[in-house]
Amino acid sequence: MAYKSVPSPSCPDGHVASQVHARGTRLTNRGTTRKWRCRYVEGDELREHSFTTLDEPSESVRDLLDRVVAMPECPNGKHVKWTVQAHGTYETLAGRRQRYRCYNPKQPEIWHTFTAPLPRSAVEDDTCCDDCRVLTPRHAGTEASTRRLNYPASVVYTVLRELSEGRAYTHASMRALEAMGRDTGRSRRVRGVSADDLNKAGLVSPDRELKAHWHIAADILERFAPIITEPVFEAIAAEQRQMRADKLPVVYVVDEVPVKRDYARSWSYNSSPVVWNALVVARLVWQHDSHGVLVSRSVKLLRVRALPTATKESWSLVLSELDAPDFLVADGAAAIENAAKAAWGRRTTFVPCVWHATENIRKRLTPGRGRLPEKVRDHLYTLTREAMEASGPAAVKLWFDDLELLAEAADLPREPVAALRTQYEPLLRRSATVANKHKNPRVPISNAAVENQIQGWVGTFSRKRGAMFANLARTNLLGALIVAGSNGALLRQHDVVQKLRAASRGNAGWAPPPRALVEPAGTYTLRDPGSVVELLREVGR
Repeated sequence: MAYKSVPSPSCPDGHVASQVHARGTRLTNRGTTRKWRCRYVEGDELREHSFTTLDEPSESVRDLLDRVVAMPECPNGKHVKWTVQAHGTYETLAGRRQRYRCYNPKQPEIWHTFTAPLPRSAVEDDTCCDDCRVLTPRHAGTEASTRRLNYPASVVYTVLRELSEGRAYTHASMRALEAMGRDTGRSRRVRGVSADDLNKAGLVSPDRELKAHWHIAADILERFAPIITEPVFEAIAAEQRQMRADKLPVVYVVDEVPVKRDYARSWSYNSSPVVWNALVVARLVWQHDSHGVLVSRSVKLLRVRALPTATKESWSLVLSELDAPDFLVADGAAAIENAAKAAWGRRTTFVPCVWHATENIRKRLTPGRGRLPEKVRDHLYTLTREAMEASGPAAVKLWFDDLELLAEAADLPREPVAALRTQYEPLLRRSATVANKHKNPRVPISNAAVENQIQGWVGTFSRKRGAMFANLARTNLLGALIVAGSNGALLRQHDVVQKLRAASRGNAGWAPPPRALVEPAGTYTLRDPGSVVELLREVGR
């Protein structure tokens, strides 16, 4: 008994009771066709006719690829049964983008055009991936980051990464223009028209604004940085909750870095006037080996905030954003300790930095002319963590007793030593208590090593141009992006681009709405100390 290898199709002429048999195949320009014979009865006569079907179409690679990605659906939910087809392209500064046409198949004269929520670039016959050289499907061109933004998502990612590494706004903007193939000169022409002609016609802002490029990166920062920074802050908070669940202490290390006017008429950078202050909070990350044994620790950024002053009120603004840690290591400044008490109460143990205390004692004991006696100087470095772990606050008392004896033997005035003891012994006794009670894991009692890292972080974006920052909101957003970059949020371009596009899709393809970090009508500025008071009032502190 024979079986059919190919099912018989129905007769295209509607002969329902007919018999259809295959009569062989044939190779044509369309592909492989199969001939069929249809036998049917009409009246009393047996009749037959032939027809063909296309078995294997001979499509090109381009045609096959174009069928892989379907055209986008019409955004109008009432047009589910309508037909969508490609409808040419339109020009943007980012290149040509694809447009689509949706029409009623029953009334073809009724139609409208639309683009995908995130428009895709037009695809030519030779368009392919830059890396693997594989042809790009017709409806899978490069997806924009938002509807109206003229910079592709890859360029947006490059700008954000450059800013997170401390690059200047102008540098990142020029990199974006270069990637787009646009002119980066100081006097660019807009569609062939000079800046002067555009200004005379009143079509653009003043010439000085047209020449500046910095606003490109600044606009991208304000629009897209929160999409990157907010998930990072949430992940850090979750990591700290896990540390507490693992019974590991949460430790913050804080410091303030004054940003000075480099080009001031002063003999040295140290004597330059302070323009604003960077208040930096870092966190300790405990690291385990493959067996879960605690082996080391590292320091990562937590917050970088730019404020006009470094007072208790300024630190209160910064610390109020964070959950209370178990320990806060600082240089003993009263402003930081008072702000921590106001924000967290007694939930946090304040740890004065031992290195800062001994360094301040050394500077105040050193005579104006001459050097500190060698035995006194060497003794300052004998207050070690090991001694504090072994004896606790008693190690601090013994250290000051020996310091007084050595100072008296070196004929140093007794009053300064006594005043320094009164000021610093209570602070150092608190540090010694922490060292004595928290040995596994070791809670740090000094921020000297971290301070160098903090100054390096701030210096990457403020050195030689710190005085140019004036917008308080944008500068703080830049600080948040630096924190995100230092925590690895910008390592993989694919992940970042997907986050940007997901945020845009959540707003029907438009750019994300402005965030809360906005500077209304110049109320808050980086140079006005009154901004701190206004911000405190706004957050209810």
